[in-house]
Amino acid sequence: METEKDDVIECIIDDMGVYGEGITHVGGQTVFIPGAIRGERVSAKIVMAKPNLAHAVLTKIYSPSPYRVSPPCPYFKQCGGCSLQHVAYEEQLRLKRDIVTNAFKKYAGITVEAEDTVPSLGYGYRNKLSMPVRFDVKRGSVGGLFMKRSHRVVETESCLLQKQPTFEVARQALAFALKEGLTAYDETNGRGDLRHIAVRMLNGQISLTFVLNGERKRFEAKLKEAAQADGRENAGIFVNINKRRDNVILGEETRLVYGSNRAVLCGMSVENHPQAFFQVNDDIRDRLYRDVIEEIDDGANVVDAYCGAGIMSAMAAKKAKTVVGVEIVAAAVESAQTLKRETKIRNLSFVCGDCADCLKSAVEKLKEDVCVILDPPKSGCQKNVAENLAAAKNVNKIIYVSCNPSTLARDCAIFEKGGFEVVSVRPYDMFPQTTSVETLVVMKRRV
Repeated sequence: METEKDDVIECIIDDMGVYGEGITHVGGQTVFIPGAIRGERVSAKIVMAKPNLAHAVLTKIYSPSPYRVSPPCPYFKQCGGCSLQHVAYEEQLRLKRDIVTNAFKKYAGITVEAEDTVPSLGYGYRNKLSMPVRFDVKRGSVGGLFMKRSHRVVETESCLLQKQPTFEVARQALAFALKEGLTAYDETNGRGDLRHIAVRMLNGQISLTFVLNGERKRFEAKLKEAAQADGRENAGIFVNINKRRDNVILGEETRLVYGSNRAVLCGMSVENHPQAFFQVNDDIRDRLYRDVIEEIDDGANVVDAYCGAGIMSAMAAKKAKTVVGVEIVAAAVESAQTLKRETKIRNLSFVCGDCADCLKSAVEKLKEDVCVILDPPKSGCQKNVAENLAAAKNVNKIIYVSCNPSTLARDCAIFEKGGFEVVSVRPYDMFPQTTSVETLVVMKRRV
């Protein structure tokens, strides 16, 4: 018999969902229970019920899992940043392996056995923080992290996932901005000055960005004056202008107000630009990049799609015959071109454009023995990108890096239909304490 709203059920949790929820089955319904762990006997109250699906809130744990732990973060129940702090780390790694394996079965109809998840530091791994600053009727201007499934800001003094001193820098920057008269952004009417404070730390070099709701020249002048007086050498301070009425953090206009935007990454000097994409976990990023490069055959022609600032492209050029990076973000391509000039790599070039428009041509120009590296956004490859690559007979290997198992599996189904087979699937714990997982898939064309 299926459940109805307000029913209280007692059940055994037999699986875990992709967002960390416990899953049980009652009649023909799949019931999702956040906070419950696989193997536990619990009771829960149904808060939403449909013919085949229900959601419930955990009310009591009768038989706790041996993998249940006490979350160390005081904001765990409020903040939306973590969903697995209550699960022991070894079980988190197993869960992420299962998420990847199940995604291939569900979204691609492909039976694979993902390798064990490559582990990371459990805490203190994030090199980037984006702190929303919002106006609240009762609290005034507040900065912190978003509450679960909302845009209400939880005021936080620290975050256990962040590398030090990213959070400390953000709190100091917020205090300075409020002292200089800036007001917090109000999403309800689009008013207010300060939308976000973004901090990134790469190999000790700090990038601090104030995301403003329009020009604030007086504040920018005061910011430059204060930065010069402080004289910090390992920092770059930016102002970004974003007038959009949506959830996008950064606008298109960014200015360096003070300092340097250079950092050392993977042994290369790169631009630590706010709009450039870098993986948030230094240790896992380095391991992942090394593993990608190992998969490239000596002397192959490589197309690095969605290449960002060109770090992986430059690394691949040391092993490949020719490397072409394709990226749509102009600021990232400028950083990649600077990297090319400074490293004096001659077999490397970049194309600024959408992979949907440029990738097919880039592959065709290389003629033979082409290996394509894919590292797309969470939405995966555009459909024509996957279809064109599957049809390109000169492409004999695809190395796919993904942060979304479902879109990864969807794209791999297209590649398999086009004549490729999955050689290996390796999850990486890029985001401990969350259900997010990075995955490296290697596919080769069938002979």
